Amino acid sequence: ELDVIKTVTGYQEMYRFEYENGKAHTFNKSHILCLISLYDGNGWSKGDKIELLVSQYLNLKPENREQFASYRLIDGEHKPLKITSVTELG
Repeated sequence: ELDVIKTVTGYQEMYRFEYENGKAHTFNKSHILCLISLYDGNGWSKGDKIELLVSQYLNLKPENREQFASYRLIDGEHKPLKITSVTELG
């Protein structure tokens, strides 16, 4: 269950994020992604959690994007869910 904190209306570029489990979500460029580091490197430790706007995520170098995954809270644990592709929808 998710709690909606705030809703905003307007027009922005949209992006489709696909995950390793075959599911996908569509976000605008100002959406905040909650990510977890999969390994140590680039100033981050494995398990570090960060928040990035979609626009910031898209500006990361590909090797830095690969370091991070989305995550879900399952049975009290943060389980990484790798992002396999991002497609601009317009």
